[in-house]
Amino acid sequence: MTENSGRLQIELLFGALSDRHRRQLVAYMHTINKDLFHLDDLAQIIAIQETDPSEVSEEKREQVKIELHHRHLPKLDDAGLIEYDSRNGDVRYRGTTDSELIDVSQFLNSTEEIAANIDQ
Repeated sequence: MTENSGRLQIELLFGALSDRHRRQLVAYMHTINKDLFHLDDLAQIIAIQETDPSEVSEEKREQVKIELHHRHLPKLDDAGLIEYDSRNGDVRYRGTTDSELIDVSQFLNSTEEIAANIDQ
């Protein structure tokens, strides 16, 4: 891998993980012991994380599903974290090593802490 392609991959990865929903998806898929998910199931997971599970409406699930389809899953696919088949809604988790996920997570957490301190 050349230096430029390495930088591009890092930019894609950080761009993909810059959104809370995408981080939640990657963390969820990383912890579940399977590699194939469906858009409907992932929309349900995100919708539950945003509201009380007993209050998740069909409208909310559909809204999240649309966001995942048009915005979040394509970014994760571009970054190489998943393979997304938009025709049938299949999402294949490509995986990361635990150390890669921890390194990225720690970096993102530290930047959130720095930003919170700046805002104060």
